Amino acid sequence: MSKPTPIRVAAVGYTNTWPLLTRLDRIRYQVSERHPSEAARMLREGEADVGLIPVAAMLSDGDYKVVPGWCIGAEGPVHSVLLVAETPPEEWTAVALDGVSRTSVALSRLMLSKGPLAQRVSPDLQVYDCEPGTSVSRAKGTVAGLVIGDAARSLPDRLTTRLDLGELWWEWTQLPFVFAVWAGRPDLPHEAVQGLRLAASEGMALRDSLPEPDRSYVTKSIRYTLDDRALMGLRRFAALGREAGILGRETPKGRSVDFELYGPPSAMRPRPDLDTLLADCAQGHLPNAEQAQRLHEQAPLTDLALAASLRATALHPQAETPYCMVGQVDATAEPGHVLAQVLELQEKGAAAAILTGERCAAEWLTLLEYLSENSKIALSALDPAQVERLSPGLPHNLLASLQQAGLSALRPGTGWLLDDTVRRRLDAPLGAAQEMAVLRAAIDLDLLPTLRLQFGVSESETQRIAGLMALRSLGAPAVQITTFPIADVGWQDNTAADQQRMAALARLVLPAGHLVADLQVHGPSAAQVLLHSGLDDFGHVLFDRETGDWDPTLALTELHLREAGREPVRRDLHFHRVGGALTKPAWSADRKRSVSTGDSRADSRAGA
Repeated sequence: MSKPTPIRVAAVGYTNTWPLLTRLDRIRYQVSERHPSEAARMLREGEADVGLIPVAAMLSDGDYKVVPGWCIGAEGPVHSVLLVAETPPEEWTAVALDGVSRTSVALSRLMLSKGPLAQRVSPDLQVYDCEPGTSVSRAKGTVAGLVIGDAARSLPDRLTTRLDLGELWWEWTQLPFVFAVWAGRPDLPHEAVQGLRLAASEGMALRDSLPEPDRSYVTKSIRYTLDDRALMGLRRFAALGREAGILGRETPKGRSVDFELYGPPSAMRPRPDLDTLLADCAQGHLPNAEQAQRLHEQAPLTDLALAASLRATALHPQAETPYCMVGQVDATAEPGHVLAQVLELQEKGAAAAILTGERCAAEWLTLLEYLSENSKIALSALDPAQVERLSPGLPHNLLASLQQAGLSALRPGTGWLLDDTVRRRLDAPLGAAQEMAVLRAAIDLDLLPTLRLQFGVSESETQRIAGLMALRSLGAPAVQITTFPIADVGWQDNTAADQQRMAALARLVLPAGHLVADLQVHGPSAAQVLLHSGLDDFGHVLFDRETGDWDPTLALTELHLREAGREPVRRDLHFHRVGGALTKPAWSADRKRSVSTGDSRADSRAGA
């Protein structure tokens, strides 16, 4: 039997491509590492079947398709695509654009003509292309140069002006920028496409093995996920480039910058099998890891959400959706002051006080006893990392003592994936095994009613599914699936579609426990959508200590529940009902706008 013909790959040998290439099978894939422009030429002239090429070439050269999932991009400073000079932009007379990458050249021209630099440079500025690798030597006096790749990370000291094009794009559009993608001929075999995706996924997990400064560069500066936000940035760049006449290919209908992703062929994994799996999961079948990953990769979001919604209805058929009113209290203050804040929350109708801050074990025991003797509100305190610090290796003993002193619930903590590779990337205070031990002890004592899972730090799909399976093994009564807030981290999968897909997967993967919204990260609007994707609990509404009231979050929470056809009810930390809605049901669109602007307190309460 003859050996299969190797897939010819044109790629770029920069540090930022290392995660996408290092695990690529060099027998199955015949890899040629070239400059970006040369890699694009090889693909254009048929010398390669697929290439990791600049997006400008992908948009302009031919009828390519794009491999989904991975790219070379940035969301903010990229540190390797720079306009450099000895003088500020206001003094520039010319800019030499290094022809090593058409994407960076096109982005530079957009920045100088339409973007943030347009108002800073002279209208008589000369912009010209130069030979690859010559821009640094040309950047002298009032002449600036475009530098990309590893050369941009080791510049001479004389080049004091260094403008990061990734950062400028983010400031201009608030979207990620995609510099390069895997693109290839339309008939590229499905196995070849999947091999590129798998190699990238494995390579991403190895980034921490690189020495500094390369490790920080590929983990913090480069955004590798080609998600819907990255695709939005790519399409924005394509539209601007087409308008400026610097991107696109001529077609009978005019200049085009359209592109298409490779899709899974029906012959490889028949759709009827996927439909059967979705139907089985909707009826209560718990998928294994392989089945869950298949749902993650292949199930259309609408079908996945429908299956999860059917499963949630079977588990929780009532038309009521609960939420929990809680408030945070600084536990490091003087005990009398802590009690005063706890009593204020109790008076305001809170179901629990969440105690924050650090104390030693003896001080926690004393404080909890004092608060429980003088108040009736449930007390939540300490996250898993705090428990491990106070009682290394013996979480059950400490938690039992705290429970006897008055602790009602352990704070769920950050909720990082129970995967050591991901946790090291985040500098997590606990390893996965340590955190699992604390979580198990808390669940055994009924001190962890809700377990939190955050995702979206460039973890692989396999790691994400493994995180869900780890939660299933713990048997938590409720799980809160959430993403990292966009304001905190800028290179993650945290779009509305990502959140909806993960919520639906969680509903199908996890057994009968509650699925809880994260109102503090995503707000009631996103949570309302997730009600139709398996969600059955709206989570925590926080007391606003500055205003001394719950509005407008509480009013908006109940409004969004009613708009989704649900009746709001209140619960405690352990999912026991404690009361009905607190706002009147007759809300209009005008009323909704007034709530969102803070004018909601007049007549909003219907009574407890």
